[in-house]
Amino acid sequence: MRVGCRPLGRSFFEAANGFGTAFFCFRMGDSFLDMSHLMPVIDALSDMVRIVSREGRILYTNKAYDRRVAYGQPSTGQLCYALYGRTTSCENCVTCESGAQRGQVREFNDRRYSVNVTPLLGEDGEMMAIMEVFRDISLESAVRSRLMEQDKTRQRDLFLANKLQSAFTKLMMPDVPGYMLAADYQPCERVGGDMFDCIQFGDKLVMYVADVSGHGIPASMLSIFFARSVDTACKLGLDTPQAILGHVQEEFTELQVDDDLYITGFVAVLDQPSGRLQYSNAGLSVTPVIAHEGCVRELFQGAMPICLWSADRRFRQSEDCLEPGDRLLLYTDGIPEVQTDEAAQSRFYDLFSAEPFTASEFFYKVRRDFITHKQDDLTMLVLEREQEPALPLNPAGPDS
Repeated sequence: MRVGCRPLGRSFFEAANGFGTAFFCFRMGDSFLDMSHLMPVIDALSDMVRIVSREGRILYTNKAYDRRVAYGQPSTGQLCYALYGRTTSCENCVTCESGAQRGQVREFNDRRYSVNVTPLLGEDGEMMAIMEVFRDISLESAVRSRLMEQDKTRQRDLFLANKLQSAFTKLMMPDVPGYMLAADYQPCERVGGDMFDCIQFGDKLVMYVADVSGHGIPASMLSIFFARSVDTACKLGLDTPQAILGHVQEEFTELQVDDDLYITGFVAVLDQPSGRLQYSNAGLSVTPVIAHEGCVRELFQGAMPICLWSADRRFRQSEDCLEPGDRLLLYTDGIPEVQTDEAAQSRFYDLFSAEPFTASEFFYKVRRDFITHKQDDLTMLVLEREQEPALPLNPAGPDS
């Protein structure tokens, strides 16, 4: 109930200054209410209420105020600022100002209060007193401070996770003779659950994309775990996708994480001289594709993710081949309609198989045509085998 205040006559202030019975009137719309009728309501409020004269003297306090602040002792006649442990009036004292209703925050007796201040005007329009309503916000302030501190900690954690993930997520691809590599990463949040990389050793190139359940810091840390595990597998000499994923599964089992955490991924190992491509899937729901002479073929392979709730933790391995001019696309599930809408999937495949082709233009068109609003992280990794140079023609024949 919002109450206005009616101008009060001089007789009111004469009675109030003498600490006698004060006669107040409040206005609600066009109706006027005698203060004496509102006294039971104000006294029943859990919020503390007091009325202070312009001279800073307390004219009235309700029962809640008397119980919590005055401890049953009369407060009328006391200076209002004594409540705050002051000997002089407060800076920007509202009893010395005129104007509209306002709010402020005060602290006393180890508690924090929001104070709603309403001016009471004399018949000449001049402020003659104020009514203060104190609401205890100590608990809300403590919760807010705690949440702010937690948010600061979370922001620091996000910053660190972002730095760590950026160190593992490299958009700069290695230089592979005879091949072109390019990647695009669009996180849904500041840190994401996607991870990708290309690791070159000898004549082999290990490529992978991975998608971790969830988002935020836990997903980011798990994606970093996957990257580290794949890197360790390569350093151990494991050069097939089946063996690499098996090593990741073993390390994941040792983590003893919650059952609802899992990793999906797709690992491909390229033999650079021949173009032979071995690959294994670990539950990735989208199917990598190869573009060949304007057509697309899918590298479909059903499999369980890296998790703790599957008894069969073996990964299948298949083979294909990248001919000169062919290109491979590994990607994650950041474009839902490609998986659910045949027309969208066809448009997506047409973009990837179009000629002439540049990876940067493909990434741009995917972001433009398919990502209207981010619902999930999206990673795209493209490997293209360069065309072999044409042999020079010799019309004179081999013996010329």
